[in-house]
Amino acid sequence: MVMWDEVDVQLVPLEWLKPHEEIKPRNRDKLLEMTKRWGGYTKPLIVDKVTGAILDGHHRHSIASELNLAQIPVSYTHLTLPTILLV
Repeated sequence: MVMWDEVDVQLVPLEWLKPHEEIKPRNRDKLLEMTKRWGGYTKPLIVDKVTGAILDGHHRHSIASELNLAQIPVSYTHLTLPTILLV
């Protein structure tokens, strides 16, 4: 299980984030109910610091949008490194 320290997580404006994956309504609805029961998010979105591209957390982003949240917790990473990864 991954744990986040407060220094690793920041609140950012929802409109700055760039979602790019399809949302599965059934999964989103289930996560929405769990989020309401927990009283908030249990983990931040993983986001590229330069572009705002969401790497993990598209359903959480969708929920934040549905709840009209102004900000959302994120943990940054640097996706846009000048390196080519060959798979």
